[in-house]
Amino acid sequence: MITGRRELACAILAAAAYQEPAQARLAILGQGFTWAMFYDRDGAQAVMAGDGHAVVTAFRGTSEASDVLDDLRYVKTDFPGVAGGRVHAGFLDALLRIWPAVAADLAQLDPRLPSLFTGHSLGAAMALLAAGMAEDSTPDEVHVFGCPRVGNATFAASLEWTVDVFRYENRADVVTFLPPRTSPRQVLNALRHGRTPSLYTHAGVAIPLATWRHGMAGYRAGVREMVGETLAPAVAAA
Repeated sequence: MITGRRELACAILAAAAYQEPAQARLAILGQGFTWAMFYDRDGAQAVMAGDGHAVVTAFRGTSEASDVLDDLRYVKTDFPGVAGGRVHAGFLDALLRIWPAVAADLAQLDPRLPSLFTGHSLGAAMALLAAGMAEDSTPDEVHVFGCPRVGNATFAASLEWTVDVFRYENRADVVTFLPPRTSPRQVLNALRHGRTPSLYTHAGVAIPLATWRHGMAGYRAGVREMVGETLAPAVAAA
């Protein structure tokens, strides 16, 4: 199945990541994947699945835009391995809780298999950060849905040099405009630590969809409409 439209495969996994493992496994296998593994570390969650031809790793996000608005901490921190790269401290903290387990399993896979990272909302931010940290397990592509801004221009340029990033954006999805490019708190935090303030910016290519708002169900429908394909009932009803 995932040898076909990669964006559709990523939409399937990003949606399934919100389900409980038993339900998600049925949905994933029902879409043509042949195996799935689940991760849960201190509230950070992910799922990895494949079909013998490619592997998709999806990071779980937040299901409602209000959750992202409530949880956002706009202050940046250094991104490992990228001089001058600054990223959202809260997003990086979420990824680091789960990344060692995910990275260890990625390292065991056949490196000849195409690898995709994906996620929705917070999970989209985690997918971008994971792609930047992957080193020997760098994905071939990253497809993310309703992604907030993750880091500064230095981080974005470093990521774009390494991997192709595709950001799908619904109409009226406020999360894609967050965090604000700057704020008084961000400026004060930078000056307090002797840094020149930097602006949040998006990484990758923005792909507008015809569907609306932040929910993953809308993104799933938008991708389905874009590629002209229909998801199987197991995921369509999720």
